[in-house]
Amino acid sequence: MDNKEVKETKTTPEDGFVHKKDINPLDMESYGKYFKGYSTSKIVSTNDTRITKPFVNVFSMILIIIGILCLLSMLFKVTITSIILGLAFVSIGLFLRFKGNKDISKIEAKYKSNSNYNEDLSSDVRKEYADNLKNQFDISRKNTFTKQNYKWFKRYGLIFSIIIDILAFIFLSMLVNIIMGIFILIVLVLVECLYFTLVSKLFK
Repeated sequence: MDNKEVKETKTTPEDGFVHKKDINPLDMESYGKYFKGYSTSKIVSTNDTRITKPFVNVFSMILIIIGILCLLSMLFKVTITSIILGLAFVSIGLFLRFKGNKDISKIEAKYKSNSNYNEDLSSDVRKEYADNLKNQFDISRKNTFTKQNYKWFKRYGLIFSIIIDILAFIFLSMLVNIIMGIFILIVLVLVECLYFTLVSKLFK
């Protein structure tokens, strides 16, 4: 894979609360959220035109189709929302398609000047890319899900679980009755035991 770049971000409890956007900048829902604990995040990027060109074409076509569907919905009911969304999706899709392909073509021209460059994305290249992603994931998983890290997770996880159990028992006993409090307490303990047992299987 040409011009492949791997960016790795690791966190430990000693780092304190880390903005999740710093851990995974591609996660659009992580803004304003913070994480504390062990984590390993890897982002694999490439400007290989054999990968980027199909992606741009497919993604832009999806946007255009969504926009056309919004405009066609006006056959049943004309709304300002349908017009705005339809024109917006179509415009963005067309811009992404033409601007993206124009930029990709410049990079592709440089690749084609190399006699070793193969314009077709062969099965070997696809397999290499898939295997590389799998290996990167396996390495990150092994480095993060260790027995030592599980001890930290279990210690603080149990403290948090016990606090939740006690609060749930007290509130239910006061608001409903003590029988309900005991029943929910037993259910919570059983669920937590199952949860920690399953999670422990990930750490090796």
